[in-house]
Amino acid sequence: DRAVHAFRQALFLEPNFWHAAFMLAGLYARMGLVEHKQRSARTALAVLQSGNIPSLFSSFVEGMNDVSLQPDEAITLCQRYLSRER
Repeated sequence: DRAVHAFRQALFLEPNFWHAAFMLAGLYARMGLVEHKQRSARTALAVLQSGNIPSLFSSFVEGMNDVSLQPDEAITLCQRYLSRER
């Protein structure tokens, strides 16, 4: 629940932060919240397909520099989330 809250806050502050939307979709998938998962996946996919995104995400956590999927990998995974019912 705290992770969901944190990612939702991040998206409130930066609606185009596709990393947060993508991770939120994964959390909702693990929680069995299909509609929420699909909504978050659609959000991430829309930002990713807009073409106006940085290629990597830099973390300020020590040892976690540039931890991210490439946008094309995230697009593929978002499409899989949207094609599955669960």
